[in-house]
Amino acid sequence: MFQPPIKATNKRDRNKDANRASNAIKYAIHATYARREKYRSSQILAMN
Repeated sequence: MFQPPIKATNKRDRNKDANRASNAIKYAIHATYARREKYRSSQILAMN
């Protein structure tokens, strides 16, 4: 049986959904940045 997506009725719930999305994006950016930093630092260590 098809259920329509539950819409956030009040403003706070809508903001919570938006915050969750932006936090996911921020975390993805942070994860890629940290991975790149780790790779670069390991390269520098390998050079020495």
